[in-house]
Amino acid sequence: MADKKITQLSTLPAADGADLFPIVDMSDTTTKKITVGNLMNSPGPIGGVTSNTGKFTTLQLSSGAIVNEFSIDGTLVGDSDTAVPTEKAVKTYVDAAISTFSTDIIWADNSYVKVVDDATAAGYVEIVIDGVQSSYFDSNITRLYAGSTNFLTASATSQLFGVTGDSNIVFDQSADTVIINTSATEVFNANTGVVKVGVIDADTFITIDSTSDIITISDNSIGVAAFAENGLTLESGTNINEFSTDGTLEDNSDDAVPTEKAVKTYIDESIKLNIVNVTTDSTAGINDVILVDTTSGDVTIQLIADGIGKITVYKKYSSNNVYIIPEAGSLIDDSIVGGTINYKHTSQEFICDGTDFYTV
Repeated sequence: MADKKITQLSTLPAADGADLFPIVDMSDTTTKKITVGNLMNSPGPIGGVTSNTGKFTTLQLSSGAIVNEFSIDGTLVGDSDTAVPTEKAVKTYVDAAISTFSTDIIWADNSYVKVVDDATAAGYVEIVIDGVQSSYFDSNITRLYAGSTNFLTASATSQLFGVTGDSNIVFDQSADTVIINTSATEVFNANTGVVKVGVIDADTFITIDSTSDIITISDNSIGVAAFAENGLTLESGTNINEFSTDGTLEDNSDDAVPTEKAVKTYIDESIKLNIVNVTTDSTAGINDVILVDTTSGDVTIQLIADGIGKITVYKKYSSNNVYIIPEAGSLIDDSIVGGTINYKHTSQEFICDGTDFYTV
């Protein structure tokens, strides 16, 4: 057979594996022949070929699946590992899939994040976990949840931490108040001038009023005691401004309450008798017992109103007399004239109201 140019060769409609293909062997720069079957498997198989058309029936890389189709099915309904979708098929499938849900929601199962922004104050962000709202944010309010329990509600002017209708803390910038509730009962309320602690306005509580500088104790919502600069005031009665330790009770004040020791000291001193023996003119003060010896002559005893109490004057002997007179400014039984003791072993007792004397 004479040599011919390639262009002079007849056309082979379809090649099979045994047909020959010329090829240059670069190792010795000579032209050699190879079967179509060997060519398709060198340097490795890249797929199967239909013998009568020369078209690949499959494609295979060095690893992975064997592909037998470039699919144009935009539904990807075949769900096959042996088909590769075209660009249009992929775009058709994705566009159809995302058109079925809101572009404002990202979700998995029944949990999602929802963002609504309509360029108005009505926009918001909502987070739902397992079907239960866990967070909510908008331009006016923020809410956080633990499970289905709302434990934080906050706006620009007020914030509630805790459970609404149960135990919580409320900060209110509009009213400048802080409120603490326990089991829905208000137990603390504070603003810029007043602090209340207890069962507020319903039972027993304490009110600290820095504006009027008064601390008030209330029972069943009735003020039963108040502390101020001028002392302690109870629900009724006078105002007390001192717990006095003065055992003399000298101030004689309705604004002071004596201590136990002050009372004991005063009483002990009041009932203690001061026994004095005299033979000449003398004075007698409260709680004095004057024993008068008149053997040397008459004796005058002047009563001194140095307190509230009793004075006793006793004549020991029969001779001469004992004359009793009040100090200047005082009276005995409404008179400046006192009494006289004429007989021995005789006494007179006088009580003093702090100013005048009265015969017992």
